[in-house]
Amino acid sequence: MSQLIWILQHWRSYLGVVGLAGFSCLCLALVLLLMWLQPLRHQQHTLAQDLAALQRPDVQNQQSERQSLRLADFYRQFPHLNSAPDWLDQIDQKLRAHKLVLKQADYKLVRERNSPLLRYQLNLPVSGDYLEIRACLQELQQSMPFLIIEDVTLERDSTTQTVVQAKLRLSLMFGGS
Repeated sequence: MSQLIWILQHWRSYLGVVGLAGFSCLCLALVLLLMWLQPLRHQQHTLAQDLAALQRPDVQNQQSERQSLRLADFYRQFPHLNSAPDWLDQIDQKLRAHKLVLKQADYKLVRERNSPLLRYQLNLPVSGDYLEIRACLQELQQSMPFLIIEDVTLERDSTTQTVVQAKLRLSLMFGGS
């Protein structure tokens, strides 16, 4: 016990210069750690309170109502199925404007699972200049944001031929039955 008292009374001379520097660094690290942990503890406490508030049933109901309203607004942005002939006519006009020859078209209406959206699938075999096909597809995408270009297959019989045979698989998304 007396030896411990002697060490506590003479600790500066017992540690030396290097020991004092090490002890100072240790104390500084402890102070910085405590200063760094305090804001983290406060943030953890705040997040725990926010989580508890969000887990209350009334808050969850409000959030689900807001989400369903936002989803309903999203679905309202799609054109109604009754306007499909107008959009098909617009596609036909763009194909003609780009001098693309449509041989025949296959149409198919598909109801999307777990969604009120309807997919109107179009298979359009066309022939024409490659650059005109690209320009037409780009124009269609810009004018119809609900149009999906699913697949484009290009064939050319020879490298000297300028006419390209293309199979376009497009889908128009409609919001309503």
